Amino acid sequence: VSEKTMATARDGARELAAFGRDSTVKDVLQWKENLRIGSQSETKGTILIDVHDTVGKALRLLADGNVLSAPVVVQEKRNSASKRIDVRDPVTLVGFLGVTDVLKVFLEEFVRDAFENNRDLIAENADVRERVEELDRLGEMFERKTVSSICNAVCAGAFSSPQRYDGGVVYTKDLEMSLTTAIHEGFFNVRDTIPAHRLLILQPEDDLFLQHLKSPTTTMFARGKVVDILSQSDVVGYLHAKLESLPSLSQCKIADMEIGTSWSDMVFVTSEMPAIDVLSMMCSKGLTSLAIVAHDSVESPRAVERGRLEGNLSTSDFRGLQPHEFRTLALPVQKFLAARKMSEVQTKNTENIDLVSVPEEANILQALEMLAKYRVHRVYRVNEAGRAMGVITLTDILLLIDNLAS
Repeated sequence: VSEKTMATARDGARELAAFGRDSTVKDVLQWKENLRIGSQSETKGTILIDVHDTVGKALRLLADGNVLSAPVVVQEKRNSASKRIDVRDPVTLVGFLGVTDVLKVFLEEFVRDAFENNRDLIAENADVRERVEELDRLGEMFERKTVSSICNAVCAGAFSSPQRYDGGVVYTKDLEMSLTTAIHEGFFNVRDTIPAHRLLILQPEDDLFLQHLKSPTTTMFARGKVVDILSQSDVVGYLHAKLESLPSLSQCKIADMEIGTSWSDMVFVTSEMPAIDVLSMMCSKGLTSLAIVAHDSVESPRAVERGRLEGNLSTSDFRGLQPHEFRTLALPVQKFLAARKMSEVQTKNTENIDLVSVPEEANILQALEMLAKYRVHRVYRVNEAGRAMGVITLTDILLLIDNLAS
């Protein structure tokens, strides 16, 4: 690495550290609002899930809002006839519920039910027809479960891996906190180093409650009026919008900044692997995505990572998935993705992109442009032969800001 490259990387790091220190949560929220006004797009408002809702209703709310997860709340004066919670009234935050939380618990029940009934539905050579029948049967039952039962199961540890809810809280009195603080105490202030992907902006109901807060991102039984939600995507989008003031960072190559995951640490599967097996792997290993390579490009089962990159399966691909569609999990993963894409076209939700990549030697600017343009959570670095050489995610960028602060 040349001295010039090293100097650019150092300058870029200083610029990014200053960006995190000087920018505030309020800045990002204002930028979001200006974008919405400028585009004159219709907003669907913040999605809130009642803890007493059924899983079926919760998944429909997430699909209607085109989001992966939403806060789970209790609202004392809720109108039972209303389809959605009125965000103008105070609520008590119970946690966050995502599509993948539901699927984790569903898979745990699928595995347990197969074991108890001595049915060979877990093995790689499991009968597809039997899998579909079981997925249909359990999906119909699962739709009637309550959200509270799913939240309890997640915290108890689906797949023997207890975890925190995927979210946190920032109170309106703390909107002037720096992005560095919000990232460190909000997005990364979770157990087992599992990052949160969204923070609820809450206006506390009374001053007495504030006196008992241990930190500005305490989530346990937070109560107040919902103002907004700050996501990792919002922070990275704001960073991209401010790149003109970060000239050195824009020129830094991804590899020089040592950001993201290299191919040797990535997880690969072939396009023929059943989606339910891929999902099970993601849940058991705590993955949010993995790379899919063309089945016909893999010379040996031990060299899957050398195959031609064909797609990506991430938590975003389960957005909008309903219980009656759980049967599609029995399909090969690439066909499952095709089915999801068809479903999105039918519901006029075409935001999901199959695969977003940049050249192996791409710089930070190129990666941020792709993340912002397609509103995806990850971008692959691909060489001329089509092999994945690495991946950079929204979390990686926030983690870099967090690390630079220290």
